[in-house]
Order: sequence, then structure tokens, then C-alpha cells
Amino acid sequence: MKKNLFACLFVLTTNILNISAINQAEMVSNYFWNFSNSEFRNLGTVSSTTTINGLTIHATATKTVVFDNNVPQEIDGVTYTSRLKFGGSGNGEARMVSFHVEGECYIDVYLMSASGSEDRILNVDKNTFGHTLTTIDAWSDVATKSTYHYTGSSTTIYLYSPSSGVNLYGVQVRSAGEPVEPENARFWNFSKSPFSSLGIISSNRSLNGLTLLATQEKSMEVSQHDAGYEKEMDGYVFTHRLKLIGEGTSDARTLTFDVAGFCDIDIYLLSSSDGVNRTLYVDYGTFGNHLNQVTAYGGTFKKQTINYRGGATKIFIYSADQGINIYAIRATALSTPSFPVIFMDYDGKILSEQTVTYGGTAIEPNRPTRTGYDFVGWGTSFSNITEKKYVIAQYAVKTSGNCTVTYMDGVDNTMISNESITLNIPAYQSHEGYIFAGWETINNNISNGIIIRSVYTSESQSNNIPEAQKSPSEKIIKDGQIYILRGDKTYTLQGQEVK
Repeated sequence: MKKNLFACLFVLTTNILNISAINQAEMVSNYFWNFSNSEFRNLGTVSSTTTINGLTIHATATKTVVFDNNVPQEIDGVTYTSRLKFGGSGNGEARMVSFHVEGECYIDVYLMSASGSEDRILNVDKNTFGHTLTTIDAWSDVATKSTYHYTGSSTTIYLYSPSSGVNLYGVQVRSAGEPVEPENARFWNFSKSPFSSLGIISSNRSLNGLTLLATQEKSMEVSQHDAGYEKEMDGYVFTHRLKLIGEGTSDARTLTFDVAGFCDIDIYLLSSSDGVNRTLYVDYGTFGNHLNQVTAYGGTFKKQTINYRGGATKIFIYSADQGINIYAIRATALSTPSFPVIFMDYDGKILSEQTVTYGGTAIEPNRPTRTGYDFVGWGTSFSNITEKKYVIAQYAVKTSGNCTVTYMDGVDNTMISNESITLNIPAYQSHEGYIFAGWETINNNISNGIIIRSVYTSESQSNNIPEAQKSPSEKIIKDGQIYILRGDKTYTLQGQEVK
């Protein structure tokens, strides 16, 4: 589960600027500085103060700011491939960014700790370095977005780390007013129509794709906060909440909606009891099939985010036992990945290569044939694909039936005779530690009483394969040798990777 960000309202009074005069043309009211864009990405190491599109990057030769590529991070459906790196603490001259705002606005910060194990913070200052308004969390394990509603007058905002490295992926300034949800998101806000006027809900209601399950005995209620007790986060002011008055069941005090596949689900919530934390369940497919559970904190308004990574399904949201207040729910659709599915014959020949969407099913190719064997199926399922997969043809040795034997001249390779004979091949014996590879080929000296031996290959040396590669595998036989497919790699039985 993603960690959560809080949003806070900070009210500023007018202050006399004690910084250099700022060109009014550089004031910004609506701007998004995306550090994956070329004007930032191409900067590399910045060792002196630089201003780009109204954003000032403060740096010196000894305290630089670095722009570089990173492992792609997805935040709110946008993928960031580059970042701004504060290599350490800001000091008023370097390792910080600043921008001017004309007045009331929303400020979005996209960030993450530079450490993979240590959470850090980012200071938000106004007017001068050190005049700190608040701090925001930079988590070590997930890149997140935090939104602040600034209600003061014209000033300069400074962002910097007070101690160790923090990475920024983007900064956005938006004019006052509620944010615009992206096209790939559905946002159910209980402070807005058609939810805000519902009052007590004692029967099922379906509105804008969200179903509220309720009965006379187990009702829910949408109610308005008293003046002054509204909740604010991510640019929204929540005046109403949906009150889950008690434990949810499959037919009451439960919210449901459908999703088409991969998505992030944001829930804005609060325990209905100050000081008492409560649990909210998020299920998928069927009621009781838990995807995750999140905490509704007593006295602390939070946004909790749950990642769903699967195919089309139904989502269920309900309290595990007692009252929880829900202010809004957002479901943001994400792109669904696809994976290669490779059908192979026993000898490694590729029969079909397909690309299948997550959760989908590959199309079975024409079934192959093999002299002396019957095709009996495929080595693994090719439905509900969630990763790259090899599907190997499986055979059983023919135990009876007609086959054709061709005699060829050993000098000029002309056919001497082509005869049909009846086979009555016995079943082979299984031996622990060995793989049956077939029957001996008779090259000459065909005579009465000839002995034909079963051929096996030892699999004991397959333990030489690196431990990290011992994922579910398939075996194939090619040119009389047995190979093992593990993930994307192919190994001999001696543990040598085949390039």
C-alpha cells in the first residue's frame, strides 16, 4: 500500500519582500515544471543559479543540483523519466528551487526520498529562506504528489531539503479553484451533486457508476460538516461526508464500482471517532476477497491509495467493524501491460509468437506432429497471462500403429525402399533423476532378435543452474540434447547458459 500524504491549508499575511526585485513577467499563476522535459533534463549538473520558465534553481560550484534520468516513476497516471536531485540540505544560497506566486493558488509537488530506506522531508518556505510554513513527506519507497492551497498575497515560495537528499519530479502551480481530474479518472466527491443531497440512504442507489448498498436496518448517510470543520486536501474543500455507520456486509453499508483493469484507487477518509483508528476493507471480484485494507485514523484526515493490478473486476469498499467517514473516492485507470507468449516444439522450433494483454488468453497454434510420437497437449496453460511465458508441445511415444520406414542408399542418398510397418512399442520405464529421451536409432545390422534400448539423460546436474534462475521451467530436446528454459534464459543440464 502506498504511504499517504497529508495536505494542509496555510494562510499567509502580506510581507515586505527582502529579496531582489522580481520581474513581474516571471510571476506564474498556472505552470507545470516537469523535470522529464528537455529544458530541464538536458541541464545535467547545475553549478550556478539558473532560471527556466519562471523556476529558479539555486546552486553553487560546491553545492550543485543535478538533473538525470531515473527508473520511470508513475504518479497520477503520468510517467516521469527524469528528476531534479538535491544532493543534500539547502542553505539559502544553493540546493533549492524558488518561484513567485501572485496570490491564492494550489501548489503540487511530485517527490521521493533519495534514499531507498530512509524517509525524508521537504521544507516549504515563503518570502525568505528559513521562514518555514510547513514540511511535506518524501517517502523512501514510493514517489508521491502533495498539494497545498496557498491563500496569501504575492510572495516567493522556496522548496528544499533541510537535511539529506530529496528528488523532485515536477512542481505545478495552479490558479485557485478545484483541480481538474484527468480523463482517465473517475472521482466521486460526496460534497458535490448528486451525492451531497442524499441524506439517509436505506436502499441501494447507483449514481455515476458508484453503487451504494444499504437496507432499512443497515443504512448510510451523507451529511454536511458544521461550518469551520470542513476538510481540505489536494485542492478540494470537503463539506460533506458519507458515514458508514457500522460494519459492511455483502448487501449493506458497502460501496461498489467496476474497473476495466489496472488502476489506482484513492480514498479520502477519517474514523468517525476521534482518537480511535478503524479499518476499511477494499475487496475485488467478490465481497470478502481482500485486495487490501487501509486505516481510517481517528482525528487525522488522510488519503489512502490502493493499487489494483489485474483484469476487469468489481471493487468493494466497507468498514471492517465500526463507523468510518468517506469524503471522496477516485479510480484512476492505468495502461494495461502485455506480455509475449511463445509456443515451441520439443526441439526448440518456434511455432507461434504472440503478444497477449495482461489476463488474456493466447491463441493455440496448429498442433505439431512428431514421427513416432502422439501430441498430448501443451506443457503449461496459456490463459490468464501475467508474465512472459514459453508454452512447450508435449508428446507421448506411440505404443502402436502404422508408420513408414524409408531405406536410403548410403552413397548417393537415393531411396531404396519405402515400407509401412506396424509398431507395438512398449511404455518406457521412469527412473528417478533421469529424463526419457526416446529409443535407440537403428542404423544398421537389422536382424532377428535385435535389442533396442531406451535412452535417458541424467538431470542431476541441473542443480548447477544459478539459484536466482530457478523459476518454473520447461524442458525441451534439441539435437539429442536436453535444455531447460527458465524465465528468459536457456540452460544446459550442466548449468551453462545458452546464449
